[in-house]
Amino acid sequence: MESLVRLVVARSSEEYRPTHIAYGYLFFTVVPITIGPVLIKLVGSRIDALIELGGLLPESVSLAVAITCLVVGVPWLVWAAVLDWTKGTGTPLPWFPPKQLLVTGPYRYVRNPQTLGAVFWWCGWALVFNSPAGLVIGAGMIPAIVCCYIRMVEEGELGRRFGQAYTSYKARTHFILPAMKRASGKLSGPSRSVAAGRQSSESG
Repeated sequence: MESLVRLVVARSSEEYRPTHIAYGYLFFTVVPITIGPVLIKLVGSRIDALIELGGLLPESVSLAVAITCLVVGVPWLVWAAVLDWTKGTGTPLPWFPPKQLLVTGPYRYVRNPQTLGAVFWWCGWALVFNSPAGLVIGAGMIPAIVCCYIRMVEEGELGRRFGQAYTSYKARTHFILPAMKRASGKLSGPSRSVAAGRQSSESG
């Protein structure tokens, strides 16, 4: 994995051409948004039939929950993908990652908002198909593969490229479960330093 980390770091330092941006967003459209649900449908339904699994829920309930999952997932996916280019000057494709460290927008709440959105998206389609095996694939197997890549490659290359800035961001931001507010009122890192400086100047 070390060689892959080095490759991504080197690639991110190069200038991206318009074709690279097109490839990045084509990847985003085809792989998580299109191939994921197709895989869940084809493989999930085959496994369901093979081991004679019934539907997860009554059809109307399954569809209602599915719509909820899709509605929750899409904003995370789209918001993060847009910021990858507008703020990060990169793409969702790991081979052409954002050149800037993104810590605003959805990245303020979770380090991997696209993965979070994709999990809701895949679960939603599994529920549209009302497939128990599809839900295992969409909520378990595919996210497990994605998270392994993030842990083993992406976090390494981000640490190499952004150093302490990424380390601090990683320490205060959850991996995939959003934190809408701080657990306590204590400040840390740069915020604590700024606050300490202000207190010192006021007392002086």
